[in-house]
Order: sequence, then structure tokens, then C-alpha cells
Amino acid sequence: MEDNRVKVRIYGQDYIISGERDEETIREIAAFVDSSIREVSKYFSGNAQGSLAVLAAVNITDELFETREKIAALTAAREQAGEDAQHYLKMWDEAKKSFMQYKEEAAKSAEERRQSEEKYRKLEEKCSTYFSYRLYSNHSVINSLLNSKIEFCQSNGVDVKCFVCGKIDGVDDVELYCLLVNLLDNAIAAAMLSEKPYISIFLNCSDTEIYGEFINTIKTTECSGFEDLIPENNKDGHGYGLLNICEIVENNNGKIDFLLLDSDKVKVTFRIKKLMTKSRRI
Repeated sequence: MEDNRVKVRIYGQDYIISGERDEETIREIAAFVDSSIREVSKYFSGNAQGSLAVLAAVNITDELFETREKIAALTAAREQAGEDAQHYLKMWDEAKKSFMQYKEEAAKSAEERRQSEEKYRKLEEKCSTYFSYRLYSNHSVINSLLNSKIEFCQSNGVDVKCFVCGKIDGVDDVELYCLLVNLLDNAIAAAMLSEKPYISIFLNCSDTEIYGEFINTIKTTECSGFEDLIPENNKDGHGYGLLNICEIVENNNGKIDFLLLDSDKVKVTFRIKKLMTKSRRI
């Protein structure tokens, strides 16, 4: 590459400067040297150009060293920034690894918790099977019957209430069981056809008799009246349960009544006398 030759004027003298830099840069350098010499000449009398040139060179060199120091400082700062950046990148990678490990451990803990909750739920279901068994009365067979029918109602969306007062005794156990199971089956079957299934069971056992009251919802078109204690729509072969009920009540010197409540409920009440002799247990 051919050198550029540029004529410049420094402190009143013309010089030809040759160099690889472009003309504009060479002139800027010459202007800087001229300015430096003129700055030094302010402090000297006479026209000792050699001394002025030396002092100007010293000043320029001082500025050069200062610039080099700044560059070195900037370079060191840049290198430190690079090291810091690498350090923080390493910290970031470690943080990401820790976070991923935490996510994995959290997911594992969540799965373990889910499994524990599932085990607890199953255990709770098993326990509820045992602890949901209620002692409605002193009679073990009647308790089993009531628990079985009530559990069936609850599993099939039938709202059921049950209350037993007094001690069940003084009646034939087989006949009492047959009486109650027929009343419950009829009530459940009718209630499940209604819009809002509901059954109420009440037994009151005194010293001389057992009083029972069963109330259940029915389909509004299910029953329009009663004849000989049997619903009219049960005349054609569907009234055997009620016939058994009536027969058992009659055998125990009792009484049974059927009452239509409003248009969507039936109430059945019975009274059977207690025997003085010991009842036959099942």
C-alpha cells in the first residue's frame, strides 16, 4: 500500500508527513502536535523550538501513558466482567439443575402424597363400612335389617330417616322381621319412583305394644285410593306384600292403617300387642 504524503504546518513550520493513514487522520495528528507545542510555549519566553518540541513530546507521551493505563484498566474490567459473566452463567446452570431436581422431587412427593391419600381414602371407605353400622335398637336382627335397607336407600338416592324408641321384645321375632321387611320393601319401591325419594321410619316400643309409622313419597299417579287396605293399582297380583303385612298384624292382635298424605306421600301405621310369654328369637 502506497504511503500518503500530506503537507502540514506545525508551530509555524511546514512539514511533509508520509504515512499509511489517510490524509484526514494525518492532519488531525499534526494539529494535535501543533496544539501541544503552543500549549507548552505559553510558559516559555523566546523561540526555543527544540525545547518546546521536547516538552510537547513529554506531554504527549504522558497522555499516551495515561491513555494506556485507562485502556489497561478497561481491558482488566472487561476481563473481570467476562469472568463474572462465566461465574454467573455457572451459577445459573447450577440453579437450573437445582430447580429441575426440586421439580422432580416435588413431583415425586406429590405422587407419594397422592398414593398416600388414595390409601387413606380406601382405608376410610373400609372403616366407614364398619363404623356406619348403627345400633338402632336392642335387637341384633332388626338392627341388621335396618342398616341393610338404609344403606341401600342412601346408595340409590333415597333420603331416609330412622328412629327407634324403647326395647323390642314380647313379639315373635320371625313375624316382626317379616312385617318390617315387607313394609320397608314396599316403601323403598314406591319412593324410588317418586320425584324426591324420601322415607321416614319410626318405631316406638312400650311395655304393652309396638307402634310403627312409615312415611314415604310416591309417584303422584301411583296411588289414587285404598280399598281393603290394598292400593287399587296393586290389585292385579302386586299386593301380596301388603296382604302378608295385614296378616301378621292381625295375628298379633294389632291394627294397621294406610293414609294418603297430600298427593305424593303415603303413611302406614301399625300397632301390635306384646305377648306376656318369651318371644321366639331368630
